[in-house]
Amino acid sequence: AFAAPPPAEAVPGRGAVRSVPVTMLPLDVTHRILTSEERIARLRGIGNRAGRIVADILDAYAPQEMAHYGLPGGPVHDATVIGYLLAPGLFEGRRIHVEIDSREGMGFGQTVADWHGSLGRPANVNWIVDGDAAGFFDLLTAHIARLP
Repeated sequence: AFAAPPPAEAVPGRGAVRSVPVTMLPLDVTHRILTSEERIARLRGIGNRAGRIVADILDAYAPQEMAHYGLPGGPVHDATVIGYLLAPGLFEGRRIHVEIDSREGMGFGQTVADWHGSLGRPANVNWIVDGDAAGFFDLLTAHIARLP
């Protein structure tokens, strides 16, 4: 939301968008769905071209993310979102009220999640809080195995 707060502000439920269910899967979750040497080796071990490409991408990408965030593995942001779409049962969350701060200042672009309902506003987003990393990598590996 930081890159474009005004458009992002519309997503959690304003105007015509209100009828479209919104799920938000924040970095807090993708920073728990982490690569490991074993997970990357499993992808490479599939033996197909797609598995080798994905493993090579993760090998190149993961160390930078690990160093930047101090994580024990590299997060797989975009694929985690697709994993949610394919297998929402691997993830936990609940409906809460969310707004994007579009005011100029220090909070510009910040996603404000009212987890405890303190504002008394209606829930407008399914906010994901956790995911099954092992289950996600099993799903990813199974789907990559289907490719050439």
